[in-house]
Amino acid sequence: MDNVWLETLLDAYGDYLGKPEELAEKLPSLSVPERAELASFLQLTSQLKMALAPKVPDPEFRENLRQSLLVAAGAEARRSSGPLTRRWKLAVAATASGVSVAVGVITVVVLSRARGHGPAVTNTVN
Repeated sequence: MDNVWLETLLDAYGDYLGKPEELAEKLPSLSVPERAELASFLQLTSQLKMALAPKVPDPEFRENLRQSLLVAAGAEARRSSGPLTRRWKLAVAATASGVSVAVGVITVVVLSRARGHGPAVTNTVN
């Protein structure tokens, strides 16, 4: 039996691996060597199924896992809410620089108008 044929067989009948009797009924056209190989394969799958059955974890293990996850979550929360990250520091510095330039431009405009180098702002109240 080649691998391609076995893969096709598994794709088509993989749901029956835990039920060898039903699988044998679905595959009447198999030759004797193919049936022997399939029987060997089904025996292996049933042994794997028994060996890999889900186990309920020990309560001590569960509590240790819970505690370690809580500690890791707390450490992550402290790290993410800690000092400003480099990106935030750069954003704050860029904003401060922009504000400084804007204040400087406004100061130059106000001073130049006050000295008479620009249009005067006058209030005319009649």
